[in-house]
Amino acid sequence: MTDRFTTSRDLKLHSNGQWYRFVEGRHKYFGTDEEQAHLEYWHSRLEQSRQQFRRPLAQVIDAWLKDKQTEGIAKSTLKDYEWLAKTLSKFVGKRTTPLPERGGGVRHAYDYVNKRYGVWRRHNFVIWTRSIYRWAEVRGIQILEDLPVMSPPTMVEKRKSRANKRGYHMVRELKDLIRADEDGLVRCAWFCAYGPKDATEMDGGEWHDGVFQLNRSKTGISRAAWVPEEHRWCLQIKWGGKRTVQRHWTDTCERAGVPCLGMYAVRRTVRSVLDGQDDGAVRALMGHARLGIDNHYCRMEVGRERMERLGLHLERLLEDSS
Repeated sequence: MTDRFTTSRDLKLHSNGQWYRFVEGRHKYFGTDEEQAHLEYWHSRLEQSRQQFRRPLAQVIDAWLKDKQTEGIAKSTLKDYEWLAKTLSKFVGKRTTPLPERGGGVRHAYDYVNKRYGVWRRHNFVIWTRSIYRWAEVRGIQILEDLPVMSPPTMVEKRKSRANKRGYHMVRELKDLIRADEDGLVRCAWFCAYGPKDATEMDGGEWHDGVFQLNRSKTGISRAAWVPEEHRWCLQIKWGGKRTVQRHWTDTCERAGVPCLGMYAVRRTVRSVLDGQDDGAVRALMGHARLGIDNHYCRMEVGRERMERLGLHLERLLEDSS
């Protein structure tokens, strides 16, 4: 029995010695070796039929987003997914054929996000885009555009990004935030250097000699803060959970007209502006688990004045001991 792949009924032998087939009004050549030519021809036919069953990425994105909307996920997460779908669709469009380069549209979107938004948004873009392809794979859906090689940012890149942003301080915006602070969150972040999780645990704190002490469950370290009398009411508010705190913080920033960078932006500002003060008191206020954990965002400037003050102090101690 003659093998279908090596018969000559699918291809014809041209006068130039190559096997060919008339495709879409043009001669398509497959080489001079008969068996290899037929194999190449059938491989192209299989790939063509496979392409016909693949779905454009834009259609898969729409189906994935609708599926996520029915899962009852948080509004903030759904908003992020909608941003991803909008960004990908901008570069992929409604194409029914893949771009020439591997993962063309997705790769262009990846480069755009990395350049426009930085490493943190790039991290989310890579993770969420991979989840779309996994979602399609589980459901047996073949996507027209292959997933390109995309690298999430390394920890070194994240730390470098934070360090580049350390010059941004919210001291200038603090007065606007205080005026719009109806819930006391800004006061907690400024006077106590609290984050969202710390604010939910304030009911477990105690007053000792005018100092509010709170055991930070995140690190297991006791923290201390002195708050002026007129602002101490902020420590009496009980918060239900971390998401409630974040929602109220966002509303406060919107009322003040300040970019919403989160409570930790104020916490890092506090640490930066307190550089050069009593290190022991600063450590008790921040409640860090280990020294140097804030080096990647804190502005620690060691100039002549600080070193001279240190040297004079050591000189006085030496003179007093003689």
